[in-house]
Amino acid sequence: MTKAVTHSGTFHADDVFASVVLQKIFPDLKITRTRDEKTIAKADIAFDVGGIYDPVKLRFDHHQVNAPKRSNGIGYASFGLVWKEFGEQYCGSKTIADRIDQVLAIPIDTADIGVPIVQTTINGVEPFMVDKIIFQLNPTALVGHEKGTSDQCFLEAIDLAKQILDRQIIKLQDEQAIQEYLAGKIAEAQDKRYIVLDKSIQLKGIPINAPELLYVIYPDAIDGTWGVRAINKPGAEFEVKRPFPKAWAGLAGEKLAKASGVTDAVFAHKAGFLAIAQTQAGAIALVKKVLAS
Repeated sequence: MTKAVTHSGTFHADDVFASVVLQKIFPDLKITRTRDEKTIAKADIAFDVGGIYDPVKLRFDHHQVNAPKRSNGIGYASFGLVWKEFGEQYCGSKTIADRIDQVLAIPIDTADIGVPIVQTTINGVEPFMVDKIIFQLNPTALVGHEKGTSDQCFLEAIDLAKQILDRQIIKLQDEQAIQEYLAGKIAEAQDKRYIVLDKSIQLKGIPINAPELLYVIYPDAIDGTWGVRAINKPGAEFEVKRPFPKAWAGLAGEKLAKASGVTDAVFAHKAGFLAIAQTQAGAIALVKKVLAS
């Protein structure tokens, strides 16, 4: 049995996610939640407690003076430290492990160490991020403080965190495969401003590094139509390189067919990032209309 120790009391996303990783790396792991120094000293692994960072000795705390930082200057909490040591082993890929650090570990760690990475634009409205979701699983201020309840809540939080982490890994693996697929389509395209896919894939959130590419045409596996998605500007979530004409915005059916000159046009999103046609030929025609304007 591998004995691990983390702190008792209120748990946070960093110690919960660290627990997920350690449970996979050490299948016989038994986690004790305590602040007793003697118990910590005797443990095989200590994380988020103990005041020591030494991966060789399996010590992963970040509360000490001169706590470790990433090469970009962002500090670690316990999840990041454990992931740094075991992430590649957990997911089987250094590339995916590095992406997990970027998209999941850094937001969790910075929330724990008090480093803001999100600037709100509406007073009183903040993103409900993973760290807050995990925190909500603690006993409330009034309910659930009988002996053992916090530990049971901790185990439930681990179950949820494992689903989040494993699903994110799958998503990133898919993202990598999609990027490779798109790169092949771009390479074979005669006009580098658009590509035509032969299968339906989810493009939202997929980084596409192709300066000339403006549109992706793809089949919709659900209703048999063909979609055209405008490519986002680099680093922009809601702004595309070349939106569809404002004259098409929000139109559908005959109105869009008349405005666009494409007889089988189905729909154009009011935000200008998406258009739909009944056929592949219609989708290509929509793109060519925009490119010719």
